[in-house]
Formats: sequence, structure tokens, C-alpha cells
Amino acid sequence: MDNRTCSTEAGLPASITQGNLAQNPKAQLFLIDYARRRRIKIWGTARVVEGDEAAVNRLMPEGYKARPEQVLLFSVRAWDVNCPQHIPQRFEAADVRAAIESRDRRIAELESEIARLRACALRTDPR
Repeated sequence: MDNRTCSTEAGLPASITQGNLAQNPKAQLFLIDYARRRRIKIWGTARVVEGDEAAVNRLMPEGYKARPEQVLLFSVRAWDVNCPQHIPQRFEAADVRAAIESRDRRIAELESEIARLRACALRTDPR
């Protein structure tokens, strides 16, 4: 939208909040990256926009099949980066699986190399 406004299509969770925004537009966003233990807090105001085809078309990715009926606009007033002290480190299961598979392949390579070196050492051992 602009350098102080972000947006999303308003789905079910936004519908639950919509009544609250009508009474009090103040809102906060907490963006958390668990793998890197980082959190950004954003303070601002939010409003729901309905029936604005131009806004919907501008915000939706090209070729996206769904057609949202509303847009949630968030105007940023302030933001802050938090200390990671109380953010637990978490990883996606697929990333952990890939790391473990890579480690297991490397262990297998090293075990093969050790076996090869031991076999060479036994062949050249003068005892």
C-alpha cells in the first residue's frame, strides 16, 4: 500500500476481530522467527475495507484463485525488536529432517573412509 501500511485479505480470524476494530482500531502485530529467535512488535491501527476491487486486485498475487471479500489494512505507528531471551528456538520438521539426513550421509561417508584406511593399514602392517 505505502511505506507505513501493510495489508492482508481478511479471512476467518480477521472476521472474529472485525467487531473489536469497530470499537477500537488500535492493533498490534507480533512477528516471530522461532528458528532465529527474533521477534518484532508492531503497533498501529487496523481497519477492514470491503468492496474495494482495486485494493483487492493490487494486493492479491497474480493467478491466485481465491477472491477475498475484504482487505485488512494496518497502519504502522511504531515498531520494536525484542530481546530473544524468552523466545524458544523452534525449527520446521522438514528442516530438521533434512539436516539429520545430511548428517547421516556425512557419517556414512566418514565410516566408509575409516574402513578403507583401516583395510590399507592392515595390508601394509609389517607385523
